[in-house]
Amino acid sequence: MRPHGSPKELEQRRQRAISLLREGYQPVDVATMLGVDRRSVRRWKATHRQKGEKGIRAKQASGRPPKLDNSYLRKQEQRLVESEWKFRTVSESANDWVYWLSESGEIVYMSPVSETITGYSPEEFQNKPDLLVSVIHPKDRNLYTNHVLNFEDERHEEIEFRIISKNGQIKWLTHICAPLYMQNKFLGRRINNRDVTDRKMAEEELKKYREHLEESVKQRTAELETRTHELARSNADLQQFAYAASHDLQEPLRTVAGFVKLLEKRYKGRLDEKANEFIKYICEGVDRMQLLIKDLLIYSQVDTKERVFKPTNCSVALESAIRSLRSAIEENEAEVTYVSLPTVMADASQMSRLFQNLIGNAIKFHDRKTVRVHVSAERKGDEWIFSVSDNGIGMDPEQADRIFVIFQRLHSKEQYPGTGIGLAICKRIVERHGGRIWVESEQGKGATFYFTIPNREGNT
Repeated sequence: MRPHGSPKELEQRRQRAISLLREGYQPVDVATMLGVDRRSVRRWKATHRQKGEKGIRAKQASGRPPKLDNSYLRKQEQRLVESEWKFRTVSESANDWVYWLSESGEIVYMSPVSETITGYSPEEFQNKPDLLVSVIHPKDRNLYTNHVLNFEDERHEEIEFRIISKNGQIKWLTHICAPLYMQNKFLGRRINNRDVTDRKMAEEELKKYREHLEESVKQRTAELETRTHELARSNADLQQFAYAASHDLQEPLRTVAGFVKLLEKRYKGRLDEKANEFIKYICEGVDRMQLLIKDLLIYSQVDTKERVFKPTNCSVALESAIRSLRSAIEENEAEVTYVSLPTVMADASQMSRLFQNLIGNAIKFHDRKTVRVHVSAERKGDEWIFSVSDNGIGMDPEQADRIFVIFQRLHSKEQYPGTGIGLAICKRIVERHGGRIWVESEQGKGATFYFTIPNREGNT
């Protein structure tokens, strides 16, 4: 397909196309700019080349050197100047130290940033080629030379090494080499170095801080383990002492109780009223002491058992507790109701003791004619929440935590008898099973005790 137009227009297009081709434009770009097909542009280019070659051969035959188009040479020279200017502007305005090495390892170009980073000017590197290696820290030179001087290695791996600047300061650089090729010929490498001294110093400080923190944690952990071991041993000793003391105290108390009762029986009516009152006080004191020792023995034995839990029907454990409290229930005309309770992984005897203490407390602390106690359970998430509620005297909410501490009482023994150990035993049993215990109450409005048992395998 030939381009349309008058011969004059066609000649103008042809001259314009030749001019653009001289300036370095590709035929496809010239065809687009002039609105002609590519084949016409290629044909004009070939014709122009043939004419030029003929003219050059003719001038060579005549013995005169060929003359090139001065405008074309000037434009190509201008392009080279602009390209070099752009490269130098980018290289010299950057913060990185850039240099080029030839195929033989000679310095082709060195950016002025070399003086900012190393203290040595580009001229010093040019005049003293060994300086490029000697500026590297002795311990890092092998790393540098193996990476940089292996010119046929085409990898672009980044490495880090130290340099010693002109003033003796040690700096850290990140270093990357890029191979340079032209028409598949290896020309050398372009090297880019960046000063990362601040980052490395921050990393070193962070490393020291982390090591210090790890050492502190290790020491603290060792101290805690030692204290935990000592505390466990102390608790074991205390449990053993409580068990031994309470067990050994039983015999002399029984002896005292036996002789006091014998004294009361043999001399009843033969002593004055004061003596009878003294004997009564002794008997009551002995009874309280026996009860206290009994509860203390139970408290010390809660954690002495192995932690082996079996499926325990809580309804059966509750019924066992109710049977143990039958006398107190009948005496106080109490009503104890409950819904069907779940089967959980637990110690059956301790679950029965737990219900017995909580219901016994509800029966004891009341001021009404009819005592009502209700037991229920509800599953929430991965645990069962049990509740024991009553219509008793209640308590101040601020005292809710105090009542679970051993020997802590909110009332005198004259008002409400007891040892102050019952709820402490409950807390210890619940915690042994991995649960929690708390109370919600108001003065004069009864109380509800809650405790949890984890939903382990086997719970239903």
